Amino acid sequence: LTAMVMKLLEKAPEHRYQSALGLHADLVRLTQALAEGIEPHFELAERDYPTSLQMPQRLLGRSTQLFELQRSLAEVRARNEARLVFVTGEAGIGKSAILRALERPPDGRLARGRFVDANSDGPFRGFAEAFGDLIGQLIEDHEGHDRSRQVEWRERLRERLGPLLDVLGDFVPALAGLFGRRQLPLGSPAGFGLAEATNRVQIAVRRFLAALAESGPLVILLDDVQRADPSSLELLRGLASGLAGPVLIVVAATPASEPTRASSIEGHEGHALDAMRRELVAGGQALAIELGPLALPDLEAMLTTMLGRGAAEVRELAELLLDRTGGNPLFVRKYLRELDESGRLALGDEGWAWDLSAIAAAPLPADPLALIRSRLDRLAPELRSLLDRAACIGTHFDLAGLRALHRADDDHEAELARCLHELERREILVR
Repeated sequence: LTAMVMKLLEKAPEHRYQSALGLHADLVRLTQALAEGIEPHFELAERDYPTSLQMPQRLLGRSTQLFELQRSLAEVRARNEARLVFVTGEAGIGKSAILRALERPPDGRLARGRFVDANSDGPFRGFAEAFGDLIGQLIEDHEGHDRSRQVEWRERLRERLGPLLDVLGDFVPALAGLFGRRQLPLGSPAGFGLAEATNRVQIAVRRFLAALAESGPLVILLDDVQRADPSSLELLRGLASGLAGPVLIVVAATPASEPTRASSIEGHEGHALDAMRRELVAGGQALAIELGPLALPDLEAMLTTMLGRGAAEVRELAELLLDRTGGNPLFVRKYLRELDESGRLALGDEGWAWDLSAIAAAPLPADPLALIRSRLDRLAPELRSLLDRAACIGTHFDLAGLRALHRADDDHEAELARCLHELERREILVR
């Protein structure tokens, strides 16, 4: 019974019971053994099967790359120097996953930022998000019980940044939460040319990060940097050589100059980033880590977790998916979803089942874009209509804006909620 409870409390979701039926089966076996006066000894979860297609939380096939990042952090701490690391690979290859696997240093801080669209949110979007994360940690760490530490941080930042504090406040609104709006003048003085304004931002950010790094190493994770605006790229270039203290900046980006399976989905203009990355790496100012496709054993491990089957049972399916997807984890997941929705992968009483010959013969979409189109074509008219309206807002939208376009009144509110839930269940929308 203790083992069952510990399994329910496992950190990784894939290591827990996957269904109530699996837990019930083990409880029945335990009850029967105790009723017969037999010491219960059996393998847990033998009759437990996942009821949905969930990607494993653990990182697969990336141990070497993760070790490189962890070693970089150790060297940053030991040498008390900054380092820039580029993590590259095609869309869906697992760049965001490896960034999520990095943990906050016990004696430092870790912050995350993501670039969304270079044309929609103004400059420095990803940096602002990461720096806001850092400021939020300063506030939360000393909220309530140690206000004096917040006062110390305010004084330290004032001392280190001086008049450049307002430069940082222009694009990091979270600073107002630490200083209070009356204490933090927002709005840079007018009259600076472009070159001088850019230089002021560079100096402000360097001093800000150096000040925070005085109390422990910093890890800054920036995702989707291929979408960054030119000002952010210039800032990143400056930080590669002009940053002091134990700061590790990890940049994840999809190269624009390399044709990939993902090119049919994302056509980002990231050539400037590619050129900068090659230049910095060649000059010894940055480290490059390339993520390639998953190997067959990694794909087998993924399917074993997702389908609740043994390695031998999924081997032929893994070989087929490796051929169809090129070992891209995201595309594997989308193909499995396609197989599920088309009925070629079915969940029964004994877990997931499939007909390999039928899958091999099926005219499945040949590339990711065709795969997405096939899934959209199968949507009910009301779901397609809702997606059409959401697309008018953009790749990100809130419920209020969607309600306005959907003209949802009280009678239609429940239908709107149902449609959103269904699109989220199908992983077409992500909350």
